[in-house]
Amino acid sequence: MSNKFLPVFVSNARYGNQKLLLRLLQGGGSPQELLTFCHNHRLIGIGSLLLLCDTETFQSHLYRSGRAFLALGAPADGAWPLALSRAAPFFDALAAFDLEGARELATRAPQSRRADSEYEEDFLYVRFLMDYCLLDQPQQEARQTLERFEAVLQGSEEPRLEVCQALLEREEERFQEALQRMVSAQSRRYAHLRERGRLTQETWATDAKVCVEGLALGVLAERMGLRMPGEHPSLPGVARCHQAPTAPPDAWKTDD
Repeated sequence: MSNKFLPVFVSNARYGNQKLLLRLLQGGGSPQELLTFCHNHRLIGIGSLLLLCDTETFQSHLYRSGRAFLALGAPADGAWPLALSRAAPFFDALAAFDLEGARELATRAPQSRRADSEYEEDFLYVRFLMDYCLLDQPQQEARQTLERFEAVLQGSEEPRLEVCQALLEREEERFQEALQRMVSAQSRRYAHLRERGRLTQETWATDAKVCVEGLALGVLAERMGLRMPGEHPSLPGVARCHQAPTAPPDAWKTDD
């Protein structure tokens, strides 16, 4: 059952993007405003999915998030304004089955982390997905990335590492189990934050209900010949996209 305030959250996201769009099209807007614009598209998509089981609209808004970030946040000259691990629209593009857009983001993405603004494990996680799963990095180089990832963790349990290891070795059952652990851990984290009063109702009604990152990992897995796990509350079948979007790449420029 969707949150009773979900229609309001969706309406607020639409209104917010109406105001942000003009600034972004005119070349203004900070990196944070771009991320807000992209996240609003994700929120609208999740809201449409939860309220109406509307997969098409869900995919359309994730696609717009990814393409807006590609156009404005990932310039071809490589001057990314943000740390790689903050590029959530990369996962939006994947979950929307926009492999072309996700691949272009991976090509333009920074090859080194920003030590002052991101943890090394977060950087290595995203870089592995980009390099190995999309850009056909040799397996030995990818294994070295994951070995560094594991070393940085210093023995801490990290489902994202297990997911990556399963993808590297093409181990379907291991991938399915690791992905479910990752998504379940995220759900528990959201619940814990809510209990402590540190989670907004908007986040609880949207991001906490549908794991876009998990859906994105499923797309990568299927591209590599592995199947997604069965139904999971945060990975509903209705949210799983299997065909590329049909809208033009600049669809994010329209006020919709």
